[in-house]
Amino acid sequence: MGEVTVTVNSRPYRMACEDGQEGHLKELGLELSQRVDELSKQVGQVGDAQLLVMAALITADELSAVEQNRNSGDGTSVIEAERDKLASELAALQSEYQVLQETLKLSQTEAAEAVKIISSLTERVIRLNQTMV
Repeated sequence: MGEVTVTVNSRPYRMACEDGQEGHLKELGLELSQRVDELSKQVGQVGDAQLLVMAALITADELSAVEQNRNSGDGTSVIEAERDKLASELAALQSEYQVLQETLKLSQTEAAEAVKIISSLTERVIRLNQTMV
């Protein structure tokens, strides 16, 4: 079992942790220490216990906000809901793209037919001009 000393508000606290988790626990301890230091600057030295409770409440509030953002009302994650919305928009765009492709094919076919008609008419006009000369 690992052991780490975390210093908060200039007081050392020895903490046990699972082997391999020492670095992570040190990082968490440093984050807590910084939070308590900020609180101490804001509210003054009101005692270690009160500063730690305030820091814990702020952390719990942040965690609660993350949980609320992660879950929508029906239990699906916000990311899943956004993914589903984007998938629906993609399907609509793909459908619109297919319609545009079909319209383009029709336009190309109509243009080709118009070129044939114009070509045929041009040939007729040329022949008619030749016979008249």
